Amino acid sequence: MVFQDSGAVGRVPNLVPCEIENGKILVRYKGEELKNIETYYIKNISNVVSSKSTTKSNENSDMYAYEPLISNDDFSYLTKLEKDKYNDRLYGCFGLKSMWQFSHEPNLELISVNEGRLSIKTDRVVNNLFYAKNTLTVRMVYPGCDASVLLKADSLNDGDFAGLAAFQGDYAFVGIMKDDGKLYKVMCDFYSDEDTWILTDKPCIIREKVLIDKDEVLISCRTTFADEKDECEFAVDGERIGDVHKLKFRLDHFTGVRYGLFVYSTKETGGSAAFSDFRINILEK
Repeated sequence: MVFQDSGAVGRVPNLVPCEIENGKILVRYKGEELKNIETYYIKNISNVVSSKSTTKSNENSDMYAYEPLISNDDFSYLTKLEKDKYNDRLYGCFGLKSMWQFSHEPNLELISVNEGRLSIKTDRVVNNLFYAKNTLTVRMVYPGCDASVLLKADSLNDGDFAGLAAFQGDYAFVGIMKDDGKLYKVMCDFYSDEDTWILTDKPCIIREKVLIDKDEVLISCRTTFADEKDECEFAVDGERIGDVHKLKFRLDHFTGVRYGLFVYSTKETGGSAAFSDFRINILEK
């Protein structure tokens, strides 16, 4: 297995045929050196992405069945998980599915899961997405992927942003902000002009802001990495919003771009947002 730097998506694991000769690992197959390795992508992902995975290891076999790195999530968790040998593997992110990772050490008192909704509450005022607490992330996949989630924003305070991000150094997101008591659908992004190591506290740029008359929307992000395209675009309720955003791997964030569910406050604490019915699909090249 080789981890290949692949632009904005980060380092991607690749299985490469090899042979061992006199203690040396040689990239070749049946004695023939491999100079041009043909690449294959998974086309049928019905068994890779599912809302309810049932994969378990076979106790009578030396093989181990791993869970997929990404999957759908309807957030319909048990209120108290049974402590059997599968739970740590399936629900290893503080009781959430193991595919998720928090961008910081989480404050679990600000997170709840009830009736298929993941709710996140703010406890601090920050300038941008980098410093939002409890942002929940999942990796993206080469050659591209799209994700969607239902966002409920009835408990936002003025100055709050909530939504779905393409999260890394030069980030972008789609979602809802509350301003002067009204809700707006927004697409925001940020391109850093700092040194590649510097994580800035500058605010995002609002590229599009549209008044809405409801507090729940379906937000989505489609990302393409093939042929070094490294870009993403966004939609609200199926309608395109904002600009196409160019992604870039920077050392300030030092990770491949990830989807992130977030809420943060720029004026006062205590606002919250709820997420449900997260869906993710791998795109064909």
